Amino acid sequence: MILIVRVQTKDGNDSVWNYVLENLSELQKSLKEEGKFLYLSRRANHKDTSIFIELNDTNDAIVVDFITKKISTINGVDGIWVLHLFNVKFFPIPEGTSKNLLRYTLTVRAYPQHLSNIFDSISDITPTANCVVTYAAYTFHLFGDCLQCSVLVDSEATVQKFAKRIESLPGVLKTTLCQIEKTHRLVSQGEWLKHISEKYVMREPGTSAGY
Repeated sequence: MILIVRVQTKDGNDSVWNYVLENLSELQKSLKEEGKFLYLSRRANHKDTSIFIELNDTNDAIVVDFITKKISTINGVDGIWVLHLFNVKFFPIPEGTSKNLLRYTLTVRAYPQHLSNIFDSISDITPTANCVVTYAAYTFHLFGDCLQCSVLVDSEATVQKFAKRIESLPGVLKTTLCQIEKTHRLVSQGEWLKHISEKYVMREPGTSAGY
């Protein structure tokens, strides 16, 4: 399971982002062997930083200590929202995919009875040069808002077309898009590729795994 610790600051500055980068070794030790920092991301037009952490065990005490004794004490923090990504699937990114694509997350609100089929439909989308799904997961973070995926696209028009495609699936009530303005890996490229190919992705010839 992957935990998203979304931390909001009063002025939306980079204090949380910088704190994690500057204190990553200490923060990793605070999780002991129960979790691994994966990456940071920032949503456009929001005052928060998202910290993605893979949990080896749902040890509540360790997670609570990390949030209350480390993250919540950062200067300027005025809100923390924790989301869980269940049954996460990372997908191969075709070789040659442009590094200049825009990143968005898409949250899906749906009737519960259709969740499995919607998840499978998103997972089965074939990547193209201008639209690549990088991961899909269940979230259950709000009534109705139960699925989330990340997509790389070449333009806002393309991501809107992608959203319409998802909205046409049986059981989907609404989709919500959010652009990710920046992302920073907290593990090396080599470690990341090895990690997710072993734990999440069956790597295919001619592809590379990434986010």
